[in-house]
Amino acid sequence: MPTVVRAAAQACLGLLLTVPAGCTRPLSFQQQTALVREGRLDVVHVSHQPLRDDDLSLLSGLGSLRELLLDDTRLTDRGVACLQGLRRLEHLRLRGARVTDEGTRTIATLSELRIVNLPEAQFTDKGLTELAKLPKLELLRFHSPHVTDQGMSALAAMPNLRFLHLLAVPITDAGLQPLASLSQLESLYLDDMSVTDEAIERLLQSLPHVHVHINQAHHPADPHGHDHEPG
Repeated sequence: MPTVVRAAAQACLGLLLTVPAGCTRPLSFQQQTALVREGRLDVVHVSHQPLRDDDLSLLSGLGSLRELLLDDTRLTDRGVACLQGLRRLEHLRLRGARVTDEGTRTIATLSELRIVNLPEAQFTDKGLTELAKLPKLELLRFHSPHVTDQGMSALAAMPNLRFLHLLAVPITDAGLQPLASLSQLESLYLDDMSVTDEAIERLLQSLPHVHVHINQAHHPADPHGHDHEPG
C-alpha cells in the first residue's frame, strides 16, 4: 500500500478504535488530545469542529502524536506555534490556517514530517525555503498567493519529495523549470494554475515517469494517464 494511502487508512482506523460502542458522533479535539495524552491514540483528526489558536494549547506535551489533521480552522501563526515539540509528527494538514513565514519556521522544526498540507497558507518564498528544510518530506500540498517563480527553486533541494500539489500558486512557466531536477518525483497536481501546456510537456521530457494532473484531470501528454480509472 502506498505510503500516503496507508497513512490515511491508519488515521481512520485509529479513530474507529476509540469511539465507544454505539456512539456515532465523532470525537472532539479535546477528547482526541486527551486520548493521545493517555497513550491510547497517536492520531488527531477533526473534521467538523472549528478550531482557533487558543484551542491548540491542548497539543502541549503530546510528543507521541504522529498525525494532526484539522479540517476546519481559523488558525494563525500563534496557533501553529503550539506544534513545537511534536517531534514524532509525520502528517500535518491544516485547512483554513493562514500560515505565514513565521509559521513555516515552526513547521520546519518537525523533522519527522513526511506529509504537509497547507491549502490556505500565506507564506512567501522564504516560507517555502523553510518547508524545503524538512529532510523526510514526501508530499507537499499548498496554496499561497505570495510564492513566485524564484521561490520554486527551493523545491529542487528536497531529495525525498515524491508528490507535489500546487493550488492556485501564482507562478509562470519559469516556476516549473526547477522541478525538472526532481528525478524522484512521481506525481504533480496543478489546480487553477497559469502554466502552459508547453511548459508541462517540457517538464515531462525531463521526467517522463511523472503523473501530471491539471484541475484533477490527467494532462494529455501524461504517458501514464491510461493507468488510472477516470474520476
